[in-house]
Parts: sequence; structure tokens; C-alpha cells
Amino acid sequence: MRKYIQILLLVSFLSVQGQNENCKLPDDFQDYYRYGKSEGLLELWQNYEANCTDITFAEYAKGEQILRYEYDNATAETRKEKQQQLLEYYFKFQKFFPEKITNATTKRALLLAEDKDFSRVELYALLQEAMFKRKEQFDDPMALKLYFDTALGLDNSDSKVAINSVEEYLKVKIKALQNAKLFPAKAVEFENLIQYISTHSKIKERVTCESLEKTIQNVIENKVNDFDLYLALTNEMYEKCSRSASFLTIALHTYKLKETAQSSFLFGMAKFKHESLERAEPYLLASVDTEENNNVKADRASNLAMIFLGYDPGKSANLLQKAMQADPKNPNYPLLMGEVYQASISFCDLKDKQADAAYYLASQAVLEAAKVDTKYTAAAQKKSIEYKAKMKTPSAKGKKNAVELGCWINKTVNW
Repeated sequence: MRKYIQILLLVSFLSVQGQNENCKLPDDFQDYYRYGKSEGLLELWQNYEANCTDITFAEYAKGEQILRYEYDNATAETRKEKQQQLLEYYFKFQKFFPEKITNATTKRALLLAEDKDFSRVELYALLQEAMFKRKEQFDDPMALKLYFDTALGLDNSDSKVAINSVEEYLKVKIKALQNAKLFPAKAVEFENLIQYISTHSKIKERVTCESLEKTIQNVIENKVNDFDLYLALTNEMYEKCSRSASFLTIALHTYKLKETAQSSFLFGMAKFKHESLERAEPYLLASVDTEENNNVKADRASNLAMIFLGYDPGKSANLLQKAMQADPKNPNYPLLMGEVYQASISFCDLKDKQADAAYYLASQAVLEAAKVDTKYTAAAQKKSIEYKAKMKTPSAKGKKNAVELGCWINKTVNW
């Protein structure tokens, strides 16, 4: 009896030992493909599925590459079979590892979309499941494009599926904007996707001020608590319908929902368009100060500097300083500084030598552009000469002019 038990334990040990060896797939498949041994890989995978009970995420994930290769290299006769194998794999992958990010539902949708006979209604339902129920990443721009194209294809079709083109457009745009930040290596692809959906003929036709206003009314009445949706709607209103009263309404709701640099900017622009720059100022300035992306910060600061130029050149100068700090290699900002000094002559009521002092400051400010980028040397020098030509009291030989300037400039100018 004792000898029998020992034999049983030995057989059990050898069985486990064999399973452990077979349950570790190769880490690199390139040699198999290079030497035409893909069938061997498929056998290894089939053995893994059939015999391994202790399935791990890392090992099971390798199955996708094996089965994908089989599908991509299938003949016309075997393609349907290989597609089904890959679909079953994605279904099991999601089932075995529900807590992991597998994007399996999205991949199933992309695979089924290759079948022209597959129902677009079912495909749309699968993509909706991936986006809203599974909360999948849609890290592949083609998956987001598929969602967009499928939704628009069903709009006004005989499918009887209720599609709101405006809302679908906003959903895809929001996700694309988010993913451009989440996946920097694919940022250009997501930006191209945004360009594609924004210029789509159906979107141009249907995303109008009227349709946006209706959408705004719906989300407010239904008390939708989705900041990204509010922000997207506000952006669309700013770009297309900034004169509409609904722009101020949605901008206020967005800002109240969450104070960010972008929501501050949009609310500030809404108040500027519908109230006054004075009331908009705190929000616009905050949108620059709280912006973390230096490129956005510099661009926004310089654009706002031009808005403030006709109202208060001193604030324009301050904004341009922030733009130069955020993007010190942009030669356009010193050139704009020349305009600020010139605008100050009227704003600060500068006369005679004081006006000349302001022109002198402008002539010196623009020369900084050449220091930032030597390609701007000729343009900077030309602009400097233009400002100096407006001076009526250039310095006499062997003697310098010294002029005190107040207002926002508040310094002594020597030339």
C-alpha cells in the first residue's frame, strides 16, 4: 500500500512538472515566423489552452499575437475559421480577466467590422458596450473612427436605432482629445481623427448653433453631471456660436462644475462677448496662470494680450511677458511687444519726448526677436527702423535724451 501511494505521488509530480513546462509560452515569436514555424506556435497555443489549468494574464495575452498572425495570413478558404478563433479568444480573454484592461470588446468590434455582412446595428451595440459598459480605452484611433462612422451610418437609416449625431460627435471628440494626452505616441493620429470628424459633411450639416442649443437645453434639463461633455459643448459654442446667449449659459454651467484653465478661459470669453472685458478679466487671467501646458499657456497669453491691447496695454505687456516665459523661443512675442509700446502712446496720453521714448522702447523691444531666432533679424531690424522713424527728437550728437515715463511703463528711458 505504501509503495502504491509513492508511485501515485510520483506520477502526480511528473504530471504537474510536465504541465508547468507546457504552460510557459515563448517570449519571442520572431524566430518561429522567420523560419516558417508558425504552425508550431499554434500547436503550443492549442496545447496551452487544452492542458493548462493555471492560466495567467501574461501567458494568455500571448495568444493574441499567435491567433492574429493566423488570421492575417489566412487563405480565402480558412479566413472565416481563423476569424472565429480570434473572436472566441477575445471573448475568453475578457471572461478570464475581467479586472484587467484587455480592450477585448473593441478588438472584437474591429474584427467583425471587416465582415461587410455583419449587422451595423450589432456592431454599434458592441462598440457602445466597449465604450460605456466596459469603459475600454479605445487606444486605437481606428476603433474610435469605427464608432463614429458606424453611428453616423445608422443616423436616419432604416435601422430604427435612435442616433443623435451631435452627441455622438461630441463623445468621439472628447475621447480623442483625452487619448491624445494619454497616448502621446499616437497623438498625431488622434488629432487627425478630430480633424476628420470635425470636417465630416454630416457633422458640418448637423452640428449647428440650433442643434447645439438643443443639446445644451437637454443636458441642463436632465441635470447631466458630465464635465467633459459640458466642456466639449462649450468649446463648440465658442468656435461656432459665440454670439449666442447659450454660449454664456453653458460656459457658466461648465465653470461651476469644475474650475480649470480651459473652463475659466471659455467662461471669460463668454463674459467678454456678452458683458464686458472688465467682467471677463479675472477669468481670462486665471486661465493663463493656471494653465499647465506651456505651449497652450504661451499661445493663450499672447492672444489675450492682443485683446487687451486696445483696452490696457499694460495688461497686454504683462501677458506677453508670461507668454515669453512659457515659450522663450518664440520670436513673435518680442515683435508684439513693439505694438504694445506704440499703443501706450495713446493710452497713456504721451506727448512729444514721452511719445518718442515709447517709440524708442518699441524699436528696442522688436530687436529681441532676432536674438531669439536669427531668421527674424531682417524683420526685426526693419520694424525697429520704422518705430525710430516716428521719433521727432532723436538724440543729439554727444548728448543723450533722458525721459521719465509713468503710466504702466514707469521707468526712465535713455537714448
